[in-house]
Amino acid sequence: MAYKDLDKKREYHKKWYHENKDRLRELQIQNRARTNELSRQRRQEQGDEERAYEAEWRAKNSLHVRIIRALGEKCVRCGFDNILALQIDHVNGGGTQHRKSFANNTAYLKYVLEHADSGEYQILCSNCNWIKRHMNNEMFWIAQREEKRKNGEWH
Repeated sequence: MAYKDLDKKREYHKKWYHENKDRLRELQIQNRARTNELSRQRRQEQGDEERAYEAEWRAKNSLHVRIIRALGEKCVRCGFDNILALQIDHVNGGGTQHRKSFANNTAYLKYVLEHADSGEYQILCSNCNWIKRHMNNEMFWIAQREEKRKNGEWH
């Protein structure tokens, strides 16, 4: 049914939706159950070894891990080497603003990987990174909050 009047079209669809709401909900539940069953079957067929290999491959090849490897695999300040607590740090600060200038995190990480040998980046453990932020006064959000408090914009 073709409508030239958009308001009539919207009205028709709204009415149809309300008349068929229960049927649509039932179809969604059936579809979700079917999808869950297919996923369960796929996991059973895949096997533990394949799942473990897949997880290991993902961990080895993630951009974050590749960057950490390219930058030395340990904290440059204390030598901590557990990858779970290592972070990419901008040597001269400004990392948050730089990261936000990219369309998404993947684009940012690809850029960092391409420029890993530029000297702009280093690896720090979480503790050393927070200490550096505090010592260099890189916690810009605190400065923003204080500025807003002075201007009466902060509640």
